[in-house]
Amino acid sequence: MEYSHDEQERIRKTLEEINKRSINDHELKQTISFITMLAEMAIEITEVEFERKKKLETSPKGFHLDGGGHTCRVCHSVVAGENSWYDSYGIKCMACQSAINNKIIPPTLSQKPDSYYTEFDLDHCFALKGKILNSWIKGGLIVARLIPRLNKGIHTRLFLLKDNVGFLPPKHIVKSQSAIEEKEGKKEYLFGVPWYRMVSDPIAHLKGYGIANYLKRIEL
Repeated sequence: MEYSHDEQERIRKTLEEINKRSINDHELKQTISFITMLAEMAIEITEVEFERKKKLETSPKGFHLDGGGHTCRVCHSVVAGENSWYDSYGIKCMACQSAINNKIIPPTLSQKPDSYYTEFDLDHCFALKGKILNSWIKGGLIVARLIPRLNKGIHTRLFLLKDNVGFLPPKHIVKSQSAIEEKEGKKEYLFGVPWYRMVSDPIAHLKGYGIANYLKRIEL
């Protein structure tokens, strides 16, 4: 993908407005290279998705995906071949698809990631894991949907907001954020900063949700 001189200068102007400083030729070249890479990836993803949608016309119930490197849109595990499943709700691992088939979880979870927490989410957002999480589940403080493995044991546990109304907050208020930190006169951009590092009082931030009454026991 080639950009004309005028297009490159428009990109430079936009970057300068965002960063409030001048952008040199090297920075501009790097940015254009990054934009081009993203555009090519978007085109490739669109083409692949189009082919999958087309295949659904002859296999409406779904099918396994060729190759590897696919990600389950429910539990986020990496899947391949016969351990993958694709239908109108997107890509799932066979454990999650089996849970959908058995009505343990609704199929819409794959399209509504903000409607539930994974175990990783609870750890990342609230430092909630291990024995404490298990005790909360056992004590009925938090409700988990158990996703069985295909053979034996538990594949993962999911925590739906509709199962935990009033206890778990909506995910947008505990979303990781970006921040700017200045070191030795230079600004550094930080990404994925936990929400509780960005507020003065994490417990007050969660006021109105039951989990706030128990987080004092956990070092956030």
